[in-house]
Amino acid sequence: HLCKGLAAEGIRGVRRCRSTYIRAGGGRRRMRLVGVVLWFAAARGFHVPRSGHLSRTTSSRQRSRSPPLKMAAFSNMNSKSSTVVVPRDYRLSLLVTAIGAGLDTVPYAQLTIGPLVTLIGILFFVQTIKLRFVVEGNTFKIQQVATGTTELMSSGENVIIGGKNQWRLDKFVNYDTFPEGWIDQPQGPVLIYFKETQTPKDTWTSNGVSKRANSPEAIKNGAKLGQPHFFPALCDAKILFSEFEKRGAKKLP
Repeated sequence: HLCKGLAAEGIRGVRRCRSTYIRAGGGRRRMRLVGVVLWFAAARGFHVPRSGHLSRTTSSRQRSRSPPLKMAAFSNMNSKSSTVVVPRDYRLSLLVTAIGAGLDTVPYAQLTIGPLVTLIGILFFVQTIKLRFVVEGNTFKIQQVATGTTELMSSGENVIIGGKNQWRLDKFVNYDTFPEGWIDQPQGPVLIYFKETQTPKDTWTSNGVSKRANSPEAIKNGAKLGQPHFFPALCDAKILFSEFEKRGAKKLP
């Protein structure tokens, strides 16, 4: 009855439903909580149809402003030429922030490593909100949300090796998560890794990580030559890897 009253009269219906609820025997304290929830629902444009399920209204003006790239792109996920914006994953940022908060309660650590880990967790949280991992046709790219809008734009040049943050999937020679196997764990992976041959060869050994990834020992153990990339697991790795596989990106057994 509370929800139906709200659907019929909007925010003003909250007061009338409140009186009905109290007369029916509901406690005033619980009613305050219900009133807050109902007010929020009304303010956000939710309504309750006769079926009793809560849904949200969207004006034609709001629909016209929807960006061309959004997670609703999953309607065309079965096509290899479709554009998919991989859903965000906040598990890593929450995990790191929680570890930092725990360290902040330990003597000495609260003045050294604790604040640093907390800061990294907050940075991951902000980046999860800001960045989008997009698979478009045969291309994987990292984009960012334009300030003040929901539209996507370039994330700039790669800070490690330069160039755009986009790579052809047919140039991949491997991809995986670190730690290996954490993709199926509740906490999720820490890093997402891939290796490609699109980047010019002169950068493949430009730093210590690249040198080890292309060392004779690594090649002997089955690794492929190429430019390695690592980034925090800020998106749903399972969906990302599913798109990689569907579009023919190579992966070592």
